[in-house]
Amino acid sequence: MMNKLKKLSVALLSFVTVFALTVPALAVPSGDYAVLNIRYRPGGTPVNEVEYRLYKVAEAEGGTYTYTLTEPFAASQIDVNDILKGGQLTAGTDASTQRNLLAQFGAYINSNQDTVREHAKTSTTETRTIGADRRSEDGVAQFTGLADGLYLVTCSHVHAMNGTEYTPVPFLVNIPYVMDGVTNNYLTATVKFTTYTPGGGDGGTDPVRPPVTPT
Repeated sequence: MMNKLKKLSVALLSFVTVFALTVPALAVPSGDYAVLNIRYRPGGTPVNEVEYRLYKVAEAEGGTYTYTLTEPFAASQIDVNDILKGGQLTAGTDASTQRNLLAQFGAYINSNQDTVREHAKTSTTETRTIGADRRSEDGVAQFTGLADGLYLVTCSHVHAMNGTEYTPVPFLVNIPYVMDGVTNNYLTATVKFTTYTPGGGDGGTDPVRPPVTPT
């Protein structure tokens, strides 16, 4: 079981994740300076020194979204435009749509790790200052300078705590994210986990898409 759990977390991409955004106090226009914060909190406890990978899977032109696969994913021929029907990936996106995209991109990454991984950005959780109120938080990975597009976030770290193993669930996110007519480029995701208790069955946590919030 541990071998399966510790496989690159994109192996979990067939699960659906759910994703919620909050609007920052000052919305930032689109551009190459967007920020994505990722909170790693298994069981509610922040953990530092956990590495995340960020893959830009498609370019995205706003308004009625038009997606073009980035070079590392061009050979996958995944039809993002057909799947998302000219929209962004939001909390209201149909579960089967999310599952479809995650499964396809996950399978492609797993089959092409040598050529795809070199194009991913990496960031490690640590104490960072995030949010409009400039608060400091432990267990935060941060990606900056992000151009418009559709991004996939993965993490292969399995955290053991109180006899339970927590595996972070991968997710997709649009940057920028438009909410109530406001363009948001400063986003924060609180990661969700699948859980496993060796010898004790499933820990009971469903793989849900991380709440991602414009802050």
